[in-house]
Amino acid sequence: MSESPAPDPSKVAIAIALAVMGAQILAVLQPHAIPFDQEELYNAAHARLVQLGHMDYLLDLQYRGHCGGCTQHALLGAGLFTLMGHSLFVWKLIPVLWMGLFAYAGVRFLSAHCGQIASAVFGMLLLFPPPAFLELSLTAWGNHFESGVAAIVVLWLIGRVIQHATAARSFILGLSLAWALWIGFSSAFLILALPVLLWRRLSPRSWASLVAGLSTVIGIWGLQHYQALSSP
Repeated sequence: MSESPAPDPSKVAIAIALAVMGAQILAVLQPHAIPFDQEELYNAAHARLVQLGHMDYLLDLQYRGHCGGCTQHALLGAGLFTLMGHSLFVWKLIPVLWMGLFAYAGVRFLSAHCGQIASAVFGMLLLFPPPAFLELSLTAWGNHFESGVAAIVVLWLIGRVIQHATAARSFILGLSLAWALWIGFSSAFLILALPVLLWRRLSPRSWASLVAGLSTVIGIWGLQHYQALSSP
C-alpha cells in the first residue's frame, strides 16, 4: 500500500496561522483581558494622524527616535483605519497580523528542521498561550514582541539559505535583517548569528548580496536622522 503524500508545509503553516489569528481576535473581544497601554495608544493616534494626511510627520511622530516598528504600526494602522474605520478593535488587528506572521514563519522553520510534531506543538502553544504572553503579543508597542517576530522570520530565512544558498535568497535575508534592525536596535544580535550559522555556506557573491540587502537600513536611519533629528 502506497503511503499518503506529506501535507504541503506552506498550506499547513497558513492553516495554523489563520487558526492562531482567529484565537487572537476572540481574545481582543475581551477588553478586560487585553488592556490598552499608553504607548500603544500613542501609536494608534499616530496612525490616525497619518490616515488624516499628515504623512510629512510620519517620522517626527514616532514614540521614540529610531523606533521603526512604531512607524510601521502607524502605516499599517492608517491603512486599516482607511479600509475598516478607526476604532480600537481595528487597531488591535495589527498585533493579530503580527502573530499570524510569527505562527507562519515558526511553523515553516520547525517543519523543515525539526519535523511536523514540533511544528504542531508550536501551533498548539500559540493557540493556548499563557495570559502574560497573550497580553504581550496583543500590545502594539512596535518594537517589543515585533522584534521577536522579526527574529523568527530571519531564522526561517537563514534556514532556507542553508538549504539552498543563492544570491537572491541571500539578498532577501539581508533585507529581512535590515527590516529587523529598523524595527528596533534589539535585533542587532541577529547579525552576530550570521557568521556562526552561515560560515563557509555562502559564496562570495551570496555574501555580497546579503550585505547589500542589509545595508539598506543605513539609508532609512539616515532619513530618520536628518528628517526627524533622531539619534540612536
